[in-house]
Amino acid sequence: MLASLCFLTLVLVNCTNVALRYVWSSPLSWAEEVMICLTLWGVALMFPVLTYQRAHLRINLFDSLMSSIGRRIRGAIENIALIGSAGFVAYQSSIVMQLYLNSGETTTAARMPMWLYQGSFFAGFTLTALAALFSLPSYLKDDVEDQQAVPETAE
Repeated sequence: MLASLCFLTLVLVNCTNVALRYVWSSPLSWAEEVMICLTLWGVALMFPVLTYQRAHLRINLFDSLMSSIGRRIRGAIENIALIGSAGFVAYQSSIVMQLYLNSGETTTAARMPMWLYQGSFFAGFTLTALAALFSLPSYLKDDVEDQQAVPETAE
């Protein structure tokens, strides 16, 4: 919901800026910076949802050759790797965000605090690691079908 609101706001700012630029020759000086920030936050808020729903991109070249247990094990390994990598990026972005908080640096036109940009990485990757952690047990249960399994073809 919040991600959709970010993208809706982005479209409204963009349409307003286009109208002001080409109709009245007076564009908004801060529009690009705000749209970049909204894009970052929209993606950051959507990635954990896709992770929890197991809808993120994957290459399933060998899924048709794997048993159901093999696919579950592969999914668990994917999730563990995602938890580790997302956690690492979240930690690193928290360091950068803290630097921006301490420096008080802002963007040039919109005067938005830079930590707000970096905060999207911290929030997105932290929530993604948590989503992967909470969805990990579903890969190991016998009664849960692998949603990404390749359907068998009839010969």
